[in-house]
Amino acid sequence: MSLGTKAKSGLVLLTGATGFIGRSFLKCLTDNEPAFRILALGKPGDLRKGLPQKATPNVEWDEVDLSDPDSIRQIPRNFSYVVHLAAYVPRLREDYDSPLNWRVNVEGMRNLMQVCFNNQNLKRFVLGSSISVYGEHDGTLKENDACLPNNAYALSKWVSELMVEKFCDGQGISYAILRYASVYGEGQNPNTVLPLFLEKAKRGEPIKLFDEGNRYQDFVHVRDVAQANVLALQSRQSGVFNVGSGQATSMKNLAVNILKKHGGASGRIVCTLEKDRGKSQVMDISRARRNLNYRPFFNLDRGLECYDSPAKV
Repeated sequence: MSLGTKAKSGLVLLTGATGFIGRSFLKCLTDNEPAFRILALGKPGDLRKGLPQKATPNVEWDEVDLSDPDSIRQIPRNFSYVVHLAAYVPRLREDYDSPLNWRVNVEGMRNLMQVCFNNQNLKRFVLGSSISVYGEHDGTLKENDACLPNNAYALSKWVSELMVEKFCDGQGISYAILRYASVYGEGQNPNTVLPLFLEKAKRGEPIKLFDEGNRYQDFVHVRDVAQANVLALQSRQSGVFNVGSGQATSMKNLAVNILKKHGGASGRIVCTLEKDRGKSQVMDISRARRNLNYRPFFNLDRGLECYDSPAKV
């Protein structure tokens, strides 16, 4: 996926470089902006596990615990750009109200702001956020909709957004806050709906749908999210941008597509009248199209065709 270079240079501080989105973004950035130098930060222990530091020109690796002020003091202060993708992301339902949401996402952001505060070289800040900040909204989501976070994770992402806006406005730095829809692809959390359906299909087990599978989500491929982050880094536009496919996919259509591409002869769907507790949400991505030139490459069919089983990360 070629985006074209904008002939920018300088040092990019990338947090979350060993994570699901961070790995994809790093590849997209080095493919499209070879003039950038990148300080890629992973969480402690990731590099010893071999995640994922193959030799790449202009990329230097390090490990930092952003929630630890002592650890973060080692970060050099000469970077010109920040792409902040490090976050605590819940893997199970009970994790959405874990204290780690605040410790990693909010205290980590505060510590990162301290590193940025006296950096006279800083030109732009890109933050990875989440559709979760919209909370209880149903239907099509626009960036000017009120944020109604309904758990600790969603609240921590919204507070992080506010911190970036206040800091960058106060320092005269341009910024982009990217609210991701339901991101899928190689290496994603296996406890989310798409990989769960996929594993059921591969094992020939029935896929169970609540409320006849009418609830819908906006599924966006991780490589499109990576593309959006590179475009946001290249841009000078400040603001909040939805990053999704812009397409609503019902749970029933998701199950049908997965069975068609990955299911065996025994694959089947079982519908129940049990209520689906989730909200139906799809993102309006017109602002990102207009201001960042964001164009999703992967529709769901294309994404499922190249989908690899979620890596254990």
